[in-house]
Amino acid sequence: MRRLFWIVLLSQFLACKPTGRSLAPTDTQSGPWEYPISVEEGKLDNGALACAADVLKPVTTHNDTKTAFDNLANTSSDTIVIVGHGATGMICTADGDTCTSYIGEDNEKDWADLITGIQKNTKIKTIRLLGCGVGFDAPGRKLLQAIARNTGHTVLAPTSVVYCTNNGVKLDQYGRWVQEPPVESMAASKTADEPSFSTQWLDLGETAKPRFVPWKKVKVTNFSVLESYAGAQFADLPSAEAIRLAREINFGAQFDPHGQPLARLTGRLTLELNFGLPISKTFLVYGDMVVRDEEDAKHFYRVSKAFTYELIARRRRKG
Repeated sequence: MRRLFWIVLLSQFLACKPTGRSLAPTDTQSGPWEYPISVEEGKLDNGALACAADVLKPVTTHNDTKTAFDNLANTSSDTIVIVGHGATGMICTADGDTCTSYIGEDNEKDWADLITGIQKNTKIKTIRLLGCGVGFDAPGRKLLQAIARNTGHTVLAPTSVVYCTNNGVKLDQYGRWVQEPPVESMAASKTADEPSFSTQWLDLGETAKPRFVPWKKVKVTNFSVLESYAGAQFADLPSAEAIRLAREINFGAQFDPHGQPLARLTGRLTLELNFGLPISKTFLVYGDMVVRDEEDAKHFYRVSKAFTYELIARRRRKG
């Protein structure tokens, strides 16, 4: 009788054990999946690509756009997934942060002829692009529309930062999936409003033990941003612009996503803190959407939408 009890208990536990599953487009959790997946290789990486290759396995890997498409072209699955460092309207397919090749809304001529294998596979119905902010705003929509136009398949991408953790890959709590062609249920779906924040203080201490520094004790010594997606050149912002944009970072509310972003490095910011002994701290901007302490990979800060929109617009003007 006791043996039967333990067998029943074990069967109930196994029935509740989480497994890989396909997820609705509005879910913020994004894996593991049972779909064919190809993950970008990258020597210059914050750890997210290696993490994704591990937690989403089994996967294939690619280090150019053609291989990314070819890895997935002969599948019998109805859904395929391309994973890489992302930013608005683009997903890298090679070399991590240096991003020597990418699929973007601004370089359709470079990848349109390479995607024919996926286009010819009538079993494929859906393509997911898993990278930070790939589907955000007008450039994101244009990229999804371009891929849908070239393949005839439905294309989805997230609007937010995407973090790879030991337990899987997840969207930021303020993100969602967008789709081309659009569907009414997705167009109507909403996420929580992003919180407003005060720029009076900077929280630069341990997550469990904040150390607040007043902005009047802070000097922006350098703020450089990625000039163009088609390259890895960074340019320094003018002083007034650097100060204004730095105040659009929510330094007063540090958080730990327990993972690293699948995002391209798009900026670097250095602050000098005249608070007791002068201290210099550098922060990394990922995908124009989130900022991380360079020295402590657990310390993250969100940015305002104005911050993201301005860097996107600046890059498009330069392009």
